[in-house]
Amino acid sequence: MKKAFFITLLVLATCSCMAQMKFPEGKTSAVILCYDDGLQATRSIVEPQLDRYNFKGTFFLIGGSLRTEDVAVWKAMARRGHELANHTLFHNYWTGRGEANANYRSLENYTKKDLLQEYEIMNTMLNAMDGREQHCAAYPWGQAFVGKDKEDFTKDLIAAGAVNYGRMGEGADPITDPEKLDPGKVPCFPYLEKYGGADVMIAQIDKIQKAGGVGVLLFHGVGADYIKISAEEHRRILDYLAAHPDIWVAPMSEVLDYVTGKY
Repeated sequence: MKKAFFITLLVLATCSCMAQMKFPEGKTSAVILCYDDGLQATRSIVEPQLDRYNFKGTFFLIGGSLRTEDVAVWKAMARRGHELANHTLFHNYWTGRGEANANYRSLENYTKKDLLQEYEIMNTMLNAMDGREQHCAAYPWGQAFVGKDKEDFTKDLIAAGAVNYGRMGEGADPITDPEKLDPGKVPCFPYLEKYGGADVMIAQIDKIQKAGGVGVLLFHGVGADYIKISAEEHRRILDYLAAHPDIWVAPMSEVLDYVTGKY
C-alpha cells in the first residue's frame, strides 16, 4: 500500500515538473508551416492556398537570391501577416556536400564572427521589408556548426539579439515542454520527395495533435522548384488542418513566443 502511494506521488511530481503547453482560443496544439529559400514559383502557389483558410506561413529568405522586383512582393506578404525569416545571405554549405558555393564561402572557412555578421546583415535586409527587429533563422541543411572544428554557433546567434529562434533541419518529435525548448535548436519535420505526397505530413500532424504540442513542418518547392510536393498534395495538408480547428496554425515567432510566455 505504502509502495503504491509513493509511486503515485512520484508520478504526480514528475508530471508537475513538465510545463504544460498553453494555446489561445481553446486550441489544443499548434502547427507552424515553413517554406525555405524564398522560391518565386512556390510563393505564387503557396500564398493563395494559405489565404483560402487565412493561414499564415513563415518564409525563410536567402539574401543573395533576392531580386529587386521581389522586395515589394515580400513586403506585401509581410503586411498580410506572413512572417519573413532569415536563411542567411548565401546559404553556405560544407565543402564535402559537393555544392556550388565558392570555397571561401564554405562553412569550414568561416569563423563564428563571420557567420553571425552575415545573419546580422540579412536581418537588416529583412527589417527593411517588414520593420521587425528580430527574425527567426534557419540553418542551411540544418548545419548548426562552423569552422574546421565544427563549432556550434547557435547560442552565440541567439545571444547576439537579431535572431529570436533558430530552426534545425530535422526532428520528428513535437515540442511538448516549452521550458526545455532550446531557442537556437528548434526541431522541424521536413517534406522529402520520397514521401510521394501528403500522407506522411498528415501523419506527423496527427502525432503533434495527439501530443498536445507544437510541430514545425518544412517545405521547399510546392508545385515547382525542388524537393517538390505537388500543389494538390500541399492543398490536402491545408485541407486537413482546416478540418481540425483545434489545431492552431500560425507563424513561427508568434507560436513560440506564445507557448514560451514571451507574448
